[in-house]
Amino acid sequence: MNIQVTELTEAGGQMLPIGAVAEGQYLRRQGGVLVGASPPVAGVAGVALIRRTVDGDPIATTTFTPDPVLRRALVAFEAVYFEWWVLFTSGVDSDLKLGLLFPDGAAYWYGTHSNVKCAPNETAVRNVVATTIGDYFEVAGHGPTPMVATLVGVVQNGGTPGDMQLRAAQYVAGSGPAIIRANSLLRVWPL
Repeated sequence: MNIQVTELTEAGGQMLPIGAVAEGQYLRRQGGVLVGASPPVAGVAGVALIRRTVDGDPIATTTFTPDPVLRRALVAFEAVYFEWWVLFTSGVDSDLKLGLLFPDGAAYWYGTHSNVKCAPNETAVRNVVATTIGDYFEVAGHGPTPMVATLVGVVQNGGTPGDMQLRAAQYVAGSGPAIIRANSLLRVWPL
């Protein structure tokens, strides 16, 4: 299953189809032209769009599980702005916790635009910034009703190449598993 991608043109302000993006693929700008690439290639100029085309495996543990699809490789010393748009369901009383993984030596700052609590203080907050691997956000779930959480930020990688990757878990063991749903996205812009 593919997602159709459109772009607002400068001339006439029309939305024109520019291609389809399947799981593990992205589109990038090369000069004035958008081109496809598969799999995503780190260090290539342009915007990367990575889309989950099927639901993830049910998460029925409070231990973080890295998402195998919503990730992107970073080369040494690469700097990017990123946005994860996460569509999920969870058990009625289990909620979801989201965090990110980065290569060793990377400096990063990210936050959320979601109905969240931030560990470890469990106070309902917005615009909290995560800066260490132990930081994560609790996102309130509503059982089978799909919810959206966004994580946005900046990473400046160090000298170690590796993946930046979404990780997820149940916040507390609950009545049903959390599931990262199809159509969740990762968008990455080079800086």
